[in-house]
Amino acid sequence: MKKLLLIMPLVFLFGCGDDSNVTADGSKTTEQSSNWEYSQETDEMDDHTNYYATATSKNTASIRIADMEEHMTITVRNRGEENDVLLAFDELIGFVSDLTASVRVRFDDEKAETYECSLPADYSPTTIFIDEADKFIANLKKAKKVKIEATLIDNGTQVLEFDVDGFKWEH
Repeated sequence: MKKLLLIMPLVFLFGCGDDSNVTADGSKTTEQSSNWEYSQETDEMDDHTNYYATATSKNTASIRIADMEEHMTITVRNRGEENDVLLAFDELIGFVSDLTASVRVRFDDEKAETYECSLPADYSPTTIFIDEADKFIANLKKAKKVKIEATLIDNGTQVLEFDVDGFKWEH
């Protein structure tokens, strides 16, 4: 009985392995589907729902100085007014940029296209926004795989590959 009393708080604290996470006020949920993780949360300031879809690269970018590697993510988000597409690394790799940048993107076996990008408001070098988000999303919906070529700070030009099959976006 003592063991059960010790284990029960852990079950409530860590959950039972479900892919969804709902806070007490119901403000955040997460769902895993194919190669994408979908989530939503309620904005505390105006009560509208923000939607997110995130895919992680199959391969990693090399960090030459630290002899480490890091994945890139594609995040599609809608915060009420319009869609955004963010490309990001966790923390160690940054995109080469002053105020704007560009990446080359290849959807499936189509010809690679250049997408102009912008820095976020905090000028974080680890994240860039695709300027033509709606065009990118339209191509993403039709694709099974995507390759993104980006020039990285102190790490040269590298290509990251994503399995994007099954992407669904209705926002």
